[in-house]
Amino acid sequence: MCENILKKDFQLPKCDKKALGRFILSFLLPNIVFLIACFFLSAARPLINIDYIFPCLLLVFNNRFIRITGVILYVGVILSDAFTIITQFFQFLDLAALRDFLPFVFDAPKEYIFLYSLLIVLLFILPLSAWRLNKKAQKTYAIIFSIIAFIAFYLFGYMGNFKYINKSNDSFVSDYFYIHSQAYSISDSMSSRFAKALLEPSELSEYYPNGEYQRASVHIKQPYNQKILLIVAESLGSLKNESAQQEVFRKIREQKDLYEFLTIDEVYINGATVQGEIRELCNLLLHNGHDTRHFNEEDFAVCLPQVLSKQGYHTIAFQAAASSMYHRKNLYPKLGFQKIVFNEHMQDKKRCHSFKGTCDSEIFPMIAQEFAHNDTALVYWLTLTSHYPYSEKDIFNYRFDCAKFSIDSNTTICRNIQMQTQFMDLLAELSKQPEMKGVEVLIVGDHMPPAFENDVYQTIKLYRSAFAHFKIKE
Repeated sequence: MCENILKKDFQLPKCDKKALGRFILSFLLPNIVFLIACFFLSAARPLINIDYIFPCLLLVFNNRFIRITGVILYVGVILSDAFTIITQFFQFLDLAALRDFLPFVFDAPKEYIFLYSLLIVLLFILPLSAWRLNKKAQKTYAIIFSIIAFIAFYLFGYMGNFKYINKSNDSFVSDYFYIHSQAYSISDSMSSRFAKALLEPSELSEYYPNGEYQRASVHIKQPYNQKILLIVAESLGSLKNESAQQEVFRKIREQKDLYEFLTIDEVYINGATVQGEIRELCNLLLHNGHDTRHFNEEDFAVCLPQVLSKQGYHTIAFQAAASSMYHRKNLYPKLGFQKIVFNEHMQDKKRCHSFKGTCDSEIFPMIAQEFAHNDTALVYWLTLTSHYPYSEKDIFNYRFDCAKFSIDSNTTICRNIQMQTQFMDLLAELSKQPEMKGVEVLIVGDHMPPAFENDVYQTIKLYRSAFAHFKIKE
């Protein structure tokens, strides 16, 4: 019997090239779609994400349960693919932040809404296409193709680590493999700080005591000035071109005779907006995401607002977004702020296009009034208008000429720089107001500006923010 089996002539069935082609297309289609998206976003991604091969393989079977399982896995792979791309630009996402953002989906800039909508459409169209393409598939050659694909992944991706672009020293993106697994990349990062941000509660510690990163508020010295304005500017970076950087602060520099001192420099920073706030206000590092609700007032005892409020200062915070964003309504009192002004308190003010918050330009007069009414005060301001995507509609001051500094005028980073220049010009005008006499001013960015152009890192410095520190004469 065994001899008969061994003598039997095994032959592969005739290859149905159309069926095999449809199977390969169901595998390549999401890869092509995400590669096009990465091209426009200047994001990193393997040319081929091997993860789609297994769901496609399940779709070639006739069993309905197996095919439905394949569709579910296919959707999961799409989500993981999108996730690895999104986190290249928003590494600070965590589950609490994602939950908190849901109520604000329709308040987000239209670019965000478009991307959300596109992802939802892809989650429907791509699995449906894969289902239909593999309806009359040929299992034998689909399996053979899958084995070849996995061998290629093992040789050129997992073991070979071959990349079509090497940028590991240029930015945090290094996922330019010819063929690789996004699921493996996510699994490989599960022990990283990012994974902890997803899975563990937030923690506080001293802000990088070894000096790896810095904070600008260290320049606010004791004994504290009677009037302090601390501004954490949304997406304020530091430009590689020193002349361009000076141009951003030119209006402030031109009136240096107005100040007792003026320092313009940069700091090496990391993290997201809330982490930037905690960094500058408290000299503390917020680990593992942004959920601060489990902290109490004692956890923030070292924060400048608490310290100054105990010394009799009036402590005021301005933020033009909704108070529920990142639970700032609960966080700011714990930090030591006695008066807090959010977007809902400024409904009569002009609204700009960054999450439909109050325009920064509307807040300058309110800042002056706080100092006019208080002899000792700490006024803190987290700006909003310069939030990505740096809407053209919010720019009214085009003093910064991008072309003059070889920066493409049609890019998001150009709009960011124009917005920052616009803000600095308004800050220079505020400094001239009589209510501002004697005020010590510090402005620094929360994080480097997100931007999707290929040449963005030729324009801005990685993980750095410019800052300005000055005191207006009495």
